[in-house]
Amino acid sequence: MVAISPAISLFYLISNFDWKVKKPFFIFLTVLFGATILLSSSDGAVLKELVYIHYINLPFNQWLDELIQILQFKQPYGTKGDVFNHLVSYISGTLLMLPETYFYLVSFVYAYFFVNSLEKILNRPTIGHKGILFWLIIIIFVTYRFVDNLQSVRTWTGLWVLFYGTYCFYTTGKKKYLLIMLMAPLFHIAYFIMALPVYLSIILKKVDFRILVIFYIMSFFITINHEAIVKQLGSTDIGANKIDAYYDEDGGTDISQRRVSGTFYAVYGRSWSQIQSPHILIFALILSGFITRKRLTAIEYGLFCSALLLSITANLVSFIGAFYVRTMTNAGIYVTAATALLAMRGAFDIKSTGHLNLFQKTALWIALLTFIPYIIYVVANMFQFTSAYMIVFPIGGFFGDNISIGQLLKQFF
Repeated sequence: MVAISPAISLFYLISNFDWKVKKPFFIFLTVLFGATILLSSSDGAVLKELVYIHYINLPFNQWLDELIQILQFKQPYGTKGDVFNHLVSYISGTLLMLPETYFYLVSFVYAYFFVNSLEKILNRPTIGHKGILFWLIIIIFVTYRFVDNLQSVRTWTGLWVLFYGTYCFYTTGKKKYLLIMLMAPLFHIAYFIMALPVYLSIILKKVDFRILVIFYIMSFFITINHEAIVKQLGSTDIGANKIDAYYDEDGGTDISQRRVSGTFYAVYGRSWSQIQSPHILIFALILSGFITRKRLTAIEYGLFCSALLLSITANLVSFIGAFYVRTMTNAGIYVTAATALLAMRGAFDIKSTGHLNLFQKTALWIALLTFIPYIIYVVANMFQFTSAYMIVFPIGGFFGDNISIGQLLKQFF
């Protein structure tokens, strides 16, 4: 059925099979999506073009020399300065001599960690009534970093690698998952900084949560020495390149938001909801009294600690616009995952908890509704990037003219 209609297969899988069957098919469907994805000017399109420009028949000695330079925080010509992309590009361009397989490979890695992370959160018994609130929470978690983010390969693959390793370490305590967490900087150099709050959360898991909340609130008002940090980050070749791309002396975050134009969901979904909704959800859960050691499991507590520490870091470096957005997006995954775990065990269900007062219900609903523009933005992105052949006859996406679902709909409406 997948070979005929991936879209129909997806709905059939969700409603009729357990996760042992779902997981390999979800991974396959994600790889199929990535293999037929339509790219124009995205990060993924640039990376794919670099395979043709730099990595076809690249001598191994040169590749190895460039790898050593990358590990020394340099950015050799023709590379992006990240180990993961350097490896995958070499495999597709030189070892396989099939540059088109680049997105097959990166899609598989993204799919593996994305789908396994979803399974860890969603494959558990649910308690209480599955009402609108429950399903809205689940949809927010699933869509917050969905498969449309394959068009930005390195950053969001690193996000799912870090999240998967963190969650598995909290649940099992096995050291091998610490190694997976440590792999995140290999996907994007920014994780040398962005992953630090998550690593720190493991050390601080026994610290009183109220202390972290105080630091979180203070981080909105603390101003740090911008110039000293930018100077230090720019002391390496790769750091200087990233700073040039991300930093705006006049306030990168505000300016980056003003540059976004278009529809309601593009302006408020990408530029506001994606960044600010995690903050609002954190505040709603704190003020509603859900974030206490008595009300949270050890896993939920660890995820919330990670979300808070990531949010603190994002606030402190908000003068680097793109870095702020990416760090807050990482925070968003942890707070939405923890909220989903609470929902799964009936923490927001009156029949299970006995009582939710008006303030708790109102605060939670307001916080969740702020994610709606972003969900709409994700749906619009899927129409833009998804091949129309994902509806029926996916093999057609590999041959002839490949058009998106959005382009197809424009021909009829």
